[in-house]
Amino acid sequence: MRSGIDTAIKRTILIWIALASFFITPIAGIDCASTSPSDPSTLQNHFPFKKGSRVLYTDHYVVEYDTMKETARAMVDQLEKLSELFLKTFSKDFDLQVPKERMKAYLFKAEEGFRRYVAFRAPHMVDFFGMYDRKIKCLILLDPHGSPGYHEAMKHLELLEIRLGEFRRHVEFHEQRLTGRAASQTIRGQRWLYDQKSKYEKAKKMKRRAESYLKKMAIEKFYMASLHEGVHQLRDMTDMFSVAPLWLEEGLAEYFANADYIRKGFISPGKTNKHALIRFKRAFSDGKLIPLDKILRWGVSTPTSHQLIENEQIPVAYSEFWALFYFFLHADKGKWRDSLIFYIKDLKKNPPSGENGEHHLLLFQKFLFSDIVAFEKFWIKTVLKWR
Repeated sequence: MRSGIDTAIKRTILIWIALASFFITPIAGIDCASTSPSDPSTLQNHFPFKKGSRVLYTDHYVVEYDTMKETARAMVDQLEKLSELFLKTFSKDFDLQVPKERMKAYLFKAEEGFRRYVAFRAPHMVDFFGMYDRKIKCLILLDPHGSPGYHEAMKHLELLEIRLGEFRRHVEFHEQRLTGRAASQTIRGQRWLYDQKSKYEKAKKMKRRAESYLKKMAIEKFYMASLHEGVHQLRDMTDMFSVAPLWLEEGLAEYFANADYIRKGFISPGKTNKHALIRFKRAFSDGKLIPLDKILRWGVSTPTSHQLIENEQIPVAYSEFWALFYFFLHADKGKWRDSLIFYIKDLKKNPPSGENGEHHLLLFQKFLFSDIVAFEKFWIKTVLKWR
């Protein structure tokens, strides 16, 4: 039975590794201006929920969902808090008004339905965890508890629970056999029994930690997706700006999609996004940061996944988007904030072309920093000091 409990411990460790690889995937959605077919008969076959749904109303949102009401309520509560924090952060800089009509969201229980609908609305985003569809002004999100990764992890945990139960009964059986015998006859058995009990308690503790980790990461990713995509919706619905380079669009979203807001409640703006910061520092150490002059040429009309970079570089790109936005908002005690605000206001007043090219780079040089090479060195050095 020694090998049985060792296997259980190893399985627990494998679960942790699998969960880490599944949940660390970034929330990589963009403000998507999708196109839909004009044939009414085709549209009728693409309602969000084929088996019925329910609707939840709050002051500023209306959510249609087919998952648990508690999950939908938790999501919309976070969106309400996000709306409040977003307006609090930027109202003094921009004339932002709360939308008169409730903002819309679809929340899917199962990944199959979610992927099918996203493939219809925006095929290039079918691999993402969530999206904001600008065409219909709607958030499209997936309850992570309905994803195959979550279900697979739960199956492993259930199997581990069965194995632990079998081992517990085995230990109890041998403990009863040793009861009543002379100490001199049972010393070896008692040592074996003590060793097995210790391993059992260790495996049971690791299982509890794996369960806690699974639930925490599922909830974190769920909220981070709703926050990230919710910022795209708020930016659009409040008319903060319309056309912007990808680093600004996604850097703004990553600024609010902060796991600390989930664990500690909505804290004051200005805390570093630790997930993004870790990715940035790791990419720097590995020599894998994407050159700044390349990022600054990316237009919002083309999603990150379609840029000329490898798929594994997408998390790095998002960490750089966040680091750029956070730098201009908070670095040097807010020294660069006014320049960022002027830059955004000019984007709204004189929208640049959505195409990738030199226009975005030139606007950056005009309002934020003219010497890109010097700025990149200074920027990276500053970010590496953040905690």
